Amino acid sequence: MKKLLVLAILFGFLGSMEAQENRVKLGLFGLTYKNVNLKYERILGARTSVGATIGFRPKGSLNRASSADIQEVTIDLKHKVFTVLPEFRYYFSSKENHRGLYTGVNLDYLNIGFEGETMDDGYNYDGSINLNSFGAGINLGAQWLIADRFCIDWHIFGIGFGRAKLDLNYATDDPAFSASEAIAEINEVIGDVPGVDEITDYLSDNTSLSASTPGFFIPRFRTGLSIGYAF
Repeated sequence: MKKLLVLAILFGFLGSMEAQENRVKLGLFGLTYKNVNLKYERILGARTSVGATIGFRPKGSLNRASSADIQEVTIDLKHKVFTVLPEFRYYFSSKENHRGLYTGVNLDYLNIGFEGETMDDGYNYDGSINLNSFGAGINLGAQWLIADRFCIDWHIFGIGFGRAKLDLNYATDDPAFSASEAIAEINEVIGDVPGVDEITDYLSDNTSLSASTPGFFIPRFRTGLSIGYAF
């Protein structure tokens, strides 16, 4: 009886493996910018599936350079990215193993952060800007399976919108630091960005500043190519 139970469980496991209900993938386009995109897809029905993408870029130098020269001052720059994107898909074809064209709807969370530090006239200056966005979108894509195991997933085109805001932090040991002057300079730059309102509320003391922009909408575009394994 025990042997029969073990065999039943084993055949059930092998049967689920043959059904290829799971797919793990790696996004290729982001690797060019040191972004890692890990994807998982779970088959639900004859034409439907759910999945999720987790993307990240570990904190590191921006554009393969660790510094930028602005007005003859060298600023060390760091950049990081984190995103989560759950998705529901519908495949237009009833082909076995979910191949061919599909459309999808997704939610997404995006965080992009920049950090900079420099020294000028003997004083230290540190700052950071973080963009946080929650949004949703739709997309069109196509997927192929090779030898029923290896998959190629082409995200042809996707569009969406996110509600975002910018969080800014600044610190220095410069005794001449003025929060109001810093905010005025920041708002002058923000004024050139369509759809982003000026900062009106902020927290500050003699050496630091913390502020956030009002919420604003940003468009999101999605394309890419992934390769993976079905099991």
